[in-house]
Amino acid sequence: AAFHDMQTRSAFVKDQQLQYHNAELAAAKARMEQLLYNVLPAPIIERLYINTDHEIVDTIDRGSVLFAYLDFPGDPLGQSGQDAVPLIDDFNVVIEALDAAVHLHKSAE
Repeated sequence: AAFHDMQTRSAFVKDQQLQYHNAELAAAKARMEQLLYNVLPAPIIERLYINTDHEIVDTIDRGSVLFAYLDFPGDPLGQSGQDAVPLIDDFNVVIEALDAAVHLHKSAE
């Protein structure tokens, strides 16, 4: 009987832990989705969920939109609360160089 009670308690504790972790996971997923909707248009997010194995690429005759995931080593802004403007300025330099390369390629065609 004592062994059965221990098994029952152990199963109960495991079940409680599982419920707690599932709730934490659901909360993290909700936060992630809210962040996505704060940054990306809803149709893009829907396409992310539908087609996870391919890049999302749209072409517009006179323009393009680039959503990029940048993985900087470490935390470029750190916990010091540094200004993000220099980082964005550096990113803009890269984008402008890519844009110039596209124009150069198109004019060579």
